[in-house]
Amino acid sequence: MLDDHDGALDDVLTRTLSRAADAAPLPPPDLYRTVTRGHARRRATLVAATAAITVFALLIGVAGWLKVTRSDPAPVTPATAEALWPDAIRTLPATLHGREYSVDAVLPDGTVVVHTVDAGAAQIRSVRGDARTWTSRLLASYPEAASPPLVTNVRASASWLVWQVDDEIWSLRWDGGQPQRIVAGLKRMLGGFSLAIDGDRIVYGPTSEGVRIIPAAGGTPTLLPGTAKYFTLHWPWLVHDGKAPHHPSGTPPTLWNVRTGERREAVFTAVTYRDTCTPVWCVAVGDDGKPPLGGGDDPITTVRVDGTDRKAWPGYRTEFLYVKPLRDRYLPLIRIERAADGNQVIDVIDLVDDRTVELGRMRNDPSALMRIGSGDGVFSWLDVDGSVKVFDPQRIR
Repeated sequence: MLDDHDGALDDVLTRTLSRAADAAPLPPPDLYRTVTRGHARRRATLVAATAAITVFALLIGVAGWLKVTRSDPAPVTPATAEALWPDAIRTLPATLHGREYSVDAVLPDGTVVVHTVDAGAAQIRSVRGDARTWTSRLLASYPEAASPPLVTNVRASASWLVWQVDDEIWSLRWDGGQPQRIVAGLKRMLGGFSLAIDGDRIVYGPTSEGVRIIPAAGGTPTLLPGTAKYFTLHWPWLVHDGKAPHHPSGTPPTLWNVRTGERREAVFTAVTYRDTCTPVWCVAVGDDGKPPLGGGDDPITTVRVDGTDRKAWPGYRTEFLYVKPLRDRYLPLIRIERAADGNQVIDVIDLVDDRTVELGRMRNDPSALMRIGSGDGVFSWLDVDGSVKVFDPQRIR
C-alpha cells in the first residue's frame, strides 16, 4: 500500500516539474562557458592569494634569518688617540735647529707656535709641516743674560701672538710688523698669572691690583673693576680659587663671567694650590699617585662646577703644575703603572663621553717628563720614537 502512494507521488512531481520546465525561458547558449570561466577565475584568484601569502611568509623568514646571521658588528674603539682622532695628532721633529722646544699653540691653518726650553737665547718660532718635512720661522729671540730668559703664557689667535718673557708681555701681529713689548715691570704677579687674547685686546692677571686689559698693539692698560683678588683667567670667565697659600683652604671657588655678569659658586673645595676650576670642571690632584706616609689613597678627582658627575681616577698621576681639561672635556694623565716595555703611558680621559684612550708613550726618564707641555689648548710630549707629538683637540672630528 505504501509503495503505491510513493509511485503516485513521483508521477505528480514529474508532471509538475516538466510543465515548469516547458514554461521557463531557454538558457543562453553560452551558459556553460560562462559558468566555466567564472569557476576558473575564482580558482586562479584563490591560487594567487595562496602563493602571495606563501612568498610573504618566506620573505619574513629569510629576513629574520639574515638578521640573526648577518648583524653588524659592535663598534670597536680604536686603541690609540691617533687611530681614533687622526687629525688631532701632529708629529714634529724632536729638535728645531738642534734645540729642544715646547709646543705652545696651533693656529687654525695648522701652524704650530713653539718656544725653546734649553740653555741659551730664548726663541719663539712658528713651524709648518711634520717630522720629515718641516720649515721654521724665527719670530722673536731674547739673548741670555744672568740667566736664561723664561718664556711663558704664549697665546695665539688668528690675528695676534702674545707671550710673557720674565716680567714683560710682548705681542706680534701675524699680518706683519715686529714683536713689541707692551707691558714691562710685572713685579707684583700672583700665582696662576696668565694671559688671554680678546679680539685686539690682551687681558692679563692676576696682579695685586687686579686683572688688567691693554690693546694688543700697545697702549695704556686699564684695571677691570672688582678684580682686586686672586682671579685666574679663563676668559671671559674669571675664577677666584680660594686655596692655599693665597687664601684659607676650603673656600669654594667663585666663577664670574665679566661679559654677562653671571656668577657661580663651585660645589668644590680646593685643598692645595694645584687644585683648580675652569668654568666647567674642577680638578683635585689628591696625592697625585704618591700616597703620603702612613698610607692613604687620595686619587685625582674631577667634578663639574655644580657638584655633579664626580669621578675619581685611581691609577693616574699628573706631574704637571696645573691640571685642567682641554676644550672643557679632555684630561691628559699619566698611568702610575708602566707598560710592559718599561715606558710610561699617557692617557686622555674624555670626561663628557666617559671613556679613556691611550694618547701616547714616553720613555721612563726625567728628561722625557721635562718635555711635557700643556700650552694654549694643546698638549705635547716627547714620544718613544724620538718625535714630538702634539694633541690638538680642536681638530677632533
